[in-house]
Amino acid sequence: MASRLGQMMMRKFSTSPAMKSSAGNPDAVKLWRNLTYFGALPCCALVGVYVYLEHQAEEEHHVRPEFVKREYLYIRNRVSIQSIR
Repeated sequence: MASRLGQMMMRKFSTSPAMKSSAGNPDAVKLWRNLTYFGALPCCALVGVYVYLEHQAEEEHHVRPEFVKREYLYIRNRVSIQSIR
């Protein structure tokens, strides 16, 4: 049943007008492939480098506050098995 449904959906989408228009024109396929490789992927790489460098610059200026141990945060009411033995 699932494979039959998948075949029907695949057949419907593979014969849609949008798929036929780009498959019929090799220049359009070449254009979008080039835009992907030479436009979108370099932009993603540049954004990744920018975010990494900004994160490193923020880490240099960030000073962690000194740890203050508060007893009310370490309440232990349950008896552990190790304390009974």
